[in-house]
Amino acid sequence: MTTAAVSLGLKLSATCHMDDLLRAVRVVAPHVGKERDGGGVERIRVVMDTELMRLALLATCEMSSVVVLLPLLEADEALDADGRPVVEADLDLTAPAAKVLPAVFERTNAETARLEVDLGRRTLQVTDVSGLLEGRTVRVHASSEWTGDEGERVCAAQAVMSVCQQPVAASGSVMLPATALRSWSASARAMGALPLRVTTEGRALVAAGALEDLAGLTVLGQTMIMGAGDAPLGAPAYDGAGVAALMDLLLEGEPTGGEPARDREHSLVTEISSWLRGQHSSPHGDGIDGDEGPQGGDAA
Repeated sequence: MTTAAVSLGLKLSATCHMDDLLRAVRVVAPHVGKERDGGGVERIRVVMDTELMRLALLATCEMSSVVVLLPLLEADEALDADGRPVVEADLDLTAPAAKVLPAVFERTNAETARLEVDLGRRTLQVTDVSGLLEGRTVRVHASSEWTGDEGERVCAAQAVMSVCQQPVAASGSVMLPATALRSWSASARAMGALPLRVTTEGRALVAAGALEDLAGLTVLGQTMIMGAGDAPLGAPAYDGAGVAALMDLLLEGEPTGGEPARDREHSLVTEISSWLRGQHSSPHGDGIDGDEGPQGGDAA
């Protein structure tokens, strides 16, 4: 739904657990990319669906992508000017705007948050409704609507879903690049742990929370690694209820913006990993017999 098609006073309202909301922000914020990378990676996408009773926060950068899902508790009915139900709000926040929420509510001991999206003014308002009287309220303005004039947008949901489908590696020694490690370390503090499922294609899936039924906070993310194993276990990294949720969050069209640089990095990492495995399996083990290593290794 575009801004032009929305009446000025139309709002979508629902409640959720405050702790889930604040943890979701802390998990996704470290993975927001830079505007110069293109594809809208400098934005946190927020999708509130009162039909599915779910809130989703999505972020992506050159090294990783993450989708956090949390259940809504209650939702108010919203109707457009023609009397048709409106069940979804999709807007973008900057990382600083999103971080205002934990900064304000972190020490309030609030249990329940009311989320109110003004579709006309493009704002997100969060109110502490834990007690008989309303507590603190914060309103943040969304980024301008993504029109496509900036190019195709990178789809965090698609990036994560593609890794969910990759085979899990039976064994292998892997390394997490320093950039990815910094981002995921910050997310792990909010999650309490960092469960990784290594695939055979040079990626790791981060999967935590209510993975079976999405009844609670659920985190699905992917990141680049070095040194994945070759032998698959014969099962995908993840095929639970979150896959259908990721499909619901796919952007229209083929999201290609911002991917060339990421693809080049992925190709180089894959080449380095394959070369390293070849060294371990070689009868010489010292890289002689014309094995000069991966092309572009100096750039790494």
